[in-house]
Amino acid sequence: MYSLAEERGYIEDGSYQGILERLEKENTLRAAKIERGEVVYGLTSFSLAQWMDYEEGILQETFCNDLENKEMQLTDEERNEFLGTEEWEDQDGIPGITVEELGVGFDQELRKAKYANLIEQRAEEAELLIDEDAVYKFTLQNLTG
Repeated sequence: MYSLAEERGYIEDGSYQGILERLEKENTLRAAKIERGEVVYGLTSFSLAQWMDYEEGILQETFCNDLENKEMQLTDEERNEFLGTEEWEDQDGIPGITVEELGVGFDQELRKAKYANLIEQRAEEAELLIDEDAVYKFTLQNLTG
């Protein structure tokens, strides 16, 4: 996900080090606001896990709302196919509801589903590039000193 965000220009550095630097910067900004008596909305500081959850949510929303992304452009065929899934079938007990009647919220949910599929696909592709034997050997060498 971070590499995709970096490719699209949403963040400058998608590496783990980049995540840590953004976390530190955000926590420093929040601490300075508190010290000046300014209002800080949300947490006063983030743990790494909290920051990653927060940032991943922002990156997902940014990607899904960026209609310049070809992956987020929806076709009527995709809408109708998604409408046929259990998640949307007979929404609110109204049989035969159309995509147009569902509105913007429907498109947002479809974009989120497409984003999740894209991230899953990229993760699977990345796993194929990992030489597990080399990682195992490296780990053993470094654990045993």
